[in-house]
Amino acid sequence: TLDAFLNRAEQCDSDLFSHAIAQVAPDDPALIVYTSGSTGQPKGALLSHKNIVTSAQIQCQQWPAKPFRILNNLPINHLGGAVQIAAYAVVGGGTNVMMERFSASGTLPLIARESISVIHQTSTMYQLMLDRDKPTDHDLSSLQVLIWSGSACPKDLIAKLRDICSNLYTSYGQTETGGEVIYTAAGADNQHLASSVGKPPPGVKLRLANEQGRTVAQGEAGEIQVQSTMNMLGYWQRIEASQAAFTADGWLRTGDLAEQSEQGDYRIVGRLKEMYKSGGYNIYPREIEILLENHPAVAIAAVVSVPDPLYSEVGHAFILLEENQNTTEQALKDFCRDKLANYKIPKRFILRTQLPMLPIGKVDKVALKKEASPNKETQ
Repeated sequence: TLDAFLNRAEQCDSDLFSHAIAQVAPDDPALIVYTSGSTGQPKGALLSHKNIVTSAQIQCQQWPAKPFRILNNLPINHLGGAVQIAAYAVVGGGTNVMMERFSASGTLPLIARESISVIHQTSTMYQLMLDRDKPTDHDLSSLQVLIWSGSACPKDLIAKLRDICSNLYTSYGQTETGGEVIYTAAGADNQHLASSVGKPPPGVKLRLANEQGRTVAQGEAGEIQVQSTMNMLGYWQRIEASQAAFTADGWLRTGDLAEQSEQGDYRIVGRLKEMYKSGGYNIYPREIEILLENHPAVAIAAVVSVPDPLYSEVGHAFILLEENQNTTEQALKDFCRDKLANYKIPKRFILRTQLPMLPIGKVDKVALKKEASPNKETQ
């Protein structure tokens, strides 16, 4: 039982305790955390004690709250639940309030009942939560910090979240980086939060590189590469994949594409594996998704590439509509035509009442890609 387990601490000999601690070095593996598999087969990232503690310390500096009570409703076997929430609270001397499974209708009541001060979810989870429940029906005055990561948040959703909590943050990280490596600053306005993930904190080095490995100019898209003490040790029992994850000079290759503004802020534009060529042009699905999610009828957009005999590849957009909203494929095409180059406009818009989701709250693009091109092998 839990009581029996805790009582063993009273029986622990101090010499034995010191001996046990001495057997563990900061760089030793602490966790194997599997990637979400959003673009392929999941891999087990080995994270050390130093990786995890350093990540949690930085989060405590970036997102302070007192009292510190965080809702943990992400899968505990993923980075979000295990490190970005659980370790963040432990290192910060806070409280983890566990929710066994995310419930769109049950989240706001739990925040009120447990006086939650910090909540960190994906933007999709916030969207589903607000579609099912009304914040005005609950006392949410305990909330001090509201964070999203994993994907961008549409401006209209950010405005709704601002009504719940005045201190909003977004960030960027992945399993392989051991947690967040880019943060928006306190006081960032809605426009900034919708278009940027901020800057790296002290101790984290970033660079953007092209396919040839050269650093790109400011304003150009390049792969985010990271140097920090939080980077994973490698992939569990995947020697070749571990070697491929790092450049020859030791920078972690994230596979994510970003641009840097004149002010030094980073904007995520997509995934290397998701980028596709249509008629010889590079297309980044995230740019199209962000535009579509600004349409008043669209809650979530997911764009995947489909083989095409003429253009090599074209985009198909899967659309989850806002509750009680409606639109048509032609209306969405017209909306895109006003704001995108013609070659970027998806060739199809598939309207849905639900989308396949990964356990961490991201859209399952592998499933959508298989559906969009069922007779073609997908990567």
